[in-house]
Amino acid sequence: VVAQLIKEKLPVLFAHMEKCYFDPSMVTLQWFSCLFSYNFNFEVLQRLWDVFFLKGDKVLFRISLAIYHLLQKKIMKCTEVTDISKVMEGVQAMLQDPL
Repeated sequence: VVAQLIKEKLPVLFAHMEKCYFDPSMVTLQWFSCLFSYNFNFEVLQRLWDVFFLKGDKVLFRISLAIYHLLQKKIMKCTEVTDISKVMEGVQAMLQDPL
């Protein structure tokens, strides 16, 4: 589902990730299964969970799409799946501010 969203909303990014053999579900599965708790500090996590409990599971997809949008420039510079994976591992450091 996230891959389809990325394909619709960020088609250039999706094409590049596809070219690099990167499947967004490799990352989003972990995000969704633990509701982002593995990836974000407590302050950010509180905000994400507040919105999640108020708006429902559609928020998970929106947050994921926003993260891919924020990382788009870095991902576009990558040439291999391992490079993209390293960028995605850095999402925690990038999103420390809950505002």
